[in-house]
Amino acid sequence: MCYPENRFGLFRSHFTPATVVSFSHAIGIITLLVLLNVSTLLAADTAHISVMHITSDDNDVRFIARNPLPVPVYLGVYVSELKGYRANRKLPAMQVSPPFSDNIEVVRLDAIKGKKQKFSSSYRYVFGDPATVRPDPGYIYQMPFGHGAKFKVGQGYNGAFTHTGASRYAIDFVMPEGTPVYAARDGVVVEIKENSDENSGDESDANYLFVYHSDGTVASYAHLRHNGVVANVGDHVKAGELIAYSGNTGYSSGPHLHFEVRIPLKNCEWQSVPVSFLSQSLTPVTPRDGLYYYAFHRDKEDFEVVLGRSLKSEDFRSWKAAVPAGAGVVELRVESVDDTKIIFIRNPYGGSIDADVTFTLKNMRSSAGKQVTVKTPARSERFVALLNPVKGSLPASFSAAISYRYNHDSGPEATTPHPVPSESMPQAHPAP
Repeated sequence: MCYPENRFGLFRSHFTPATVVSFSHAIGIITLLVLLNVSTLLAADTAHISVMHITSDDNDVRFIARNPLPVPVYLGVYVSELKGYRANRKLPAMQVSPPFSDNIEVVRLDAIKGKKQKFSSSYRYVFGDPATVRPDPGYIYQMPFGHGAKFKVGQGYNGAFTHTGASRYAIDFVMPEGTPVYAARDGVVVEIKENSDENSGDESDANYLFVYHSDGTVASYAHLRHNGVVANVGDHVKAGELIAYSGNTGYSSGPHLHFEVRIPLKNCEWQSVPVSFLSQSLTPVTPRDGLYYYAFHRDKEDFEVVLGRSLKSEDFRSWKAAVPAGAGVVELRVESVDDTKIIFIRNPYGGSIDADVTFTLKNMRSSAGKQVTVKTPARSERFVALLNPVKGSLPASFSAAISYRYNHDSGPEATTPHPVPSESMPQAHPAP
């Protein structure tokens, strides 16, 4: 029986503050050189947040913010190469733009008479207000996928690959492209990007969706598929509502959903914060690397929970199954539950055998040890062992060899080894 090789590279997901600057209006930066008597929109998308500057007849320049969203936005206007102007406040100028606000002055540059005027400017923004954001420590988020669905955490909090710095509290859920993504909490959709079909290794190619919450935090759902956003900017979504489909866009080593909850900072950057999720046992949990989790949506029906890490050898001690006569040779059968391997031995012969199974394990642990003898009646199948990957080990794999002998009352002795080809297990941080 052949167990095919199945090796994966390290799982990486990149969605950092610098990434947002380069491809997201969430902290968008647009730089330009401005001369006298020019009035220019710094953001072309007037349906979204924008900052424009207006030059008066006296050559004074006012930077005006517009926020059409139902949430506050914290803006920063950055001015460099300033010549012939005097700012009316400290630069860079930071300003909260209230919901549905227009004509909010962020900073004014007063022209100095008799001098030539010139400046370069840019702006950035984050959703929310750093002065009032108060993450609710008691709120328990739903897993951002379907009720009863189960997925593995490829990289969790403080992941060594890319979950550092501002993204230290991000979680990567490994899932196939096109998996439905559900809101983890009630909120307002404040920004989306879905026009990328590239897995280029460039973070600017990642599709995403941002949802603003009542406590001032913002959830980021990233690496979505091309045209994979269902919700629209301004939509009020409920926890458990379909909002998007997962993908593999941007800087990503495999299909997955990158999720994090953010708060705005006074320097017009953001920082992820730790949150708890509702587990299948209806208790708060912090998802950990390499483990599988079910999503349980509030007010939904219960479902059967089967987790590989919860299986025990005792669950299979009484396992008995018939094997048809002439059905091949003595061999192992392998079932998988998550990353746990359930090993059975099959005897198609007419006599009872004692089978010696020897495991060669790489970063795996056997519930029965590396060598086990299993008495297997004629034409039957019996349980051998559970194999589990050792936590945090890379990579995990196993191979096995069988030798067997007939019981004295069953027929002639057979001691010929029957090797079983190796099977590799997914690594602790896999790319599916």
